[in-house]
Amino acid sequence: MRAYLKAVQQYNRGKTDRNQEILARHTGLDRAVLRDACWPSFRADGRIDVETVHGYQTWALSRGLLERRLTEQQFWDPQFVEDALARKKAAAE
Repeated sequence: MRAYLKAVQQYNRGKTDRNQEILARHTGLDRAVLRDACWPSFRADGRIDVETVHGYQTWALSRGLLERRLTEQQFWDPQFVEDALARKKAAAE
């Protein structure tokens, strides 16, 4: 999880030469395609936007793509994120 958070920090720097090189190497996509692509955003703290997941579930249910709505506790367990953030904070002190 700590490595993931470090990677998100790098990714969130945007379409830098380094990020384009990393993504091109691991996806096989041309750098010109990566420059023109819309890059999704990721929260730096590793958490998810629970309300967005609920909204997606509502949309998916209305189209018959889900059988039932899941509770937050069924789709999100923040313990690893919280531990990684606590360790990061402790290391900074």
